[in-house]
Amino acid sequence: MKRKLLGTSILALTAFALFAALTPAALAADCTLRDAKGTWAYSLSGSVFNGQSSTPAPVVTAGLITFDGKGKAAGSETQVSPLGSMEVTYSGTYTEKTDCSGTFNLTNSKNEPLTGNFVCANNDNDCYLILTAPGYVMAGSTKRFKHR
Repeated sequence: MKRKLLGTSILALTAFALFAALTPAALAADCTLRDAKGTWAYSLSGSVFNGQSSTPAPVVTAGLITFDGKGKAAGSETQVSPLGSMEVTYSGTYTEKTDCSGTFNLTNSKNEPLTGNFVCANNDNDCYLILTAPGYVMAGSTKRFKHR
C-alpha cells in the first residue's frame, strides 16, 4: 500500500512540476495597445449606488467602445436601471500590458469617472471586464465588433 501511495505521489508531483514549467510559455501572450485597436461590443451588469441612499440598485449596460491603438478610447452605451434608461457617452484612456490585462480611465457624459480592469483572451478578441468606478460594481465581457 505504501509503495502504491508513493508511486502516485511521485506521479502527481511530476505532473505538477511539468505543468508549472510549461504554463508561463503557454500563457505568454505579448499583447500591446495596438492589438486592442478597433471597435468592441460589450455588456455589463451589476449594481449602482444611489447618491441619496446606500442601497444598491441593479444596472445593466450595452454599448460600443473604440480604441485607437495609442491609448485613447471613446464610446457610447445604453444604461438601464430601476430609475429608467439613458444614453451615455464617454472618452478617456486605456493601457494594455503584454499579458493582455489592462486598465481604463474614462469620463462619461454625466461627468462621472469610470475606471476598471480587463483581461483579454482568444488572440485579444474577447475581454472580461470589471468596472471599479465610484458608486458602481459591475462585471461583463466584450468582443471585437466586426462589420459585415
